[in-house]
Amino acid sequence: MDGLPRLWARFRPGWYQGILLGVGDTAGFLAARRIRETDNACRLVFIDDTERYAIACLRIHAADFLVRPLRQEALRRALDRLLGCG
Repeated sequence: MDGLPRLWARFRPGWYQGILLGVGDTAGFLAARRIRETDNACRLVFIDDTERYAIACLRIHAADFLVRPLRQEALRRALDRLLGCG
């Protein structure tokens, strides 16, 4: 079972404070939209190989967008945002 079906099997509004999502062309956006339909408070951080999806991620109210290879400081900042510390 890959990550998204496992997430949908366990996802309940209010259970997750934040989720890291890979963009993966449209899969990450579809996941984010589905999350937003039921839980507007869950923080989302996206990870991708390029910046091409950064604006689209901000439009769905992502807490952050990271580009691989990840820099330690950028990852720390994103995790702080996921946890509501930054």
